[in-house]
Amino acid sequence: MSSLLTAVAEGLIEPIDLRCYLTTKEGRATTFKEQKVNNAGQIEGGLAAFVEAELEDLKKFLGVK
Repeated sequence: MSSLLTAVAEGLIEPIDLRCYLTTKEGRATTFKEQKVNNAGQIEGGLAAFVEAELEDLKKFLGVK
């Protein structure tokens, strides 16, 4: 994800050509919320949400509480 955002910031990819979605799951329901990317390669709401989700998955995988 960070490589794609860097490419946007460097002008190699246009923000309009990149779609990012924050995916959440509650019970059996999954929701997808589009996250806009600006010309500086920043995601609205911040990249933290993506990193937090990745960390939660790793914790489950590794059995860390």
